[in-house]
Amino acid sequence: MFKNYRLIAQPVYDIKHKKIVMHELVIGKKEGRKGSFTKIDDEMSTFFEENYPSFINWLQKELMKIVAKKVYPKISINIRSSQFFRLETMKMFEKLRIYNEQIVIEITEDLVQLPESKSHFTLAELDAFLYGKIRSLQAFGYEVMLDDVGCGINSLERLMYYLPLISGFKISLEKFELSILEAFIAAWKKIADKHQKVMVLEYVKNKKDSSILEGMNLILQQGQWLDKLIKQKVS
Repeated sequence: MFKNYRLIAQPVYDIKHKKIVMHELVIGKKEGRKGSFTKIDDEMSTFFEENYPSFINWLQKELMKIVAKKVYPKISINIRSSQFFRLETMKMFEKLRIYNEQIVIEITEDLVQLPESKSHFTLAELDAFLYGKIRSLQAFGYEVMLDDVGCGINSLERLMYYLPLISGFKISLEKFELSILEAFIAAWKKIADKHQKVMVLEYVKNKKDSSILEGMNLILQQGQWLDKLIKQKVS
């Protein structure tokens, strides 16, 4: 069922010290004979949701292979808040907890889809439910981060609510130019520094942007431009 799916590694690069500190694993589907991969989209998400027990079983096996072989010193995986309503999700993390020092869990910005049994939840009840799940992950020994802060449901208010439980957060430059977001990013940097949290910039587009961010002491970065640079330096 999942033979054409793979976990694709996207490095998080420490610009200042010129090293890879973590690999984010994203799900991709093999397309065509050339072996190119398409990242997860709405159609794939629906397929995974409709086959959730099988999907989680596949994901767990793939993660076990990677962490057991220590292919990467540290990895991160994306989890949607909606997945915490499925028992299989926490069972997977409980089984993987022996590798907790190698795994970072990123809570994505995707809107929450409440199951029918929880459709009565208020926003406060939803936050309390998710807070409890993140606290359980913390009890298992995992690092937890918020992905794409400022997008979707991962607002400033939500970040501050979960701040005691998370190790850091990510900001995406995918849809905006750095010049537009620079003041916004500087504000987030103050929050990260004040609370001693890690801050990662995703979708860094070029050397100029990377240098500007480094000048702001934002040295943890991801992006296709950096991927090419990394290959040149480590291969």
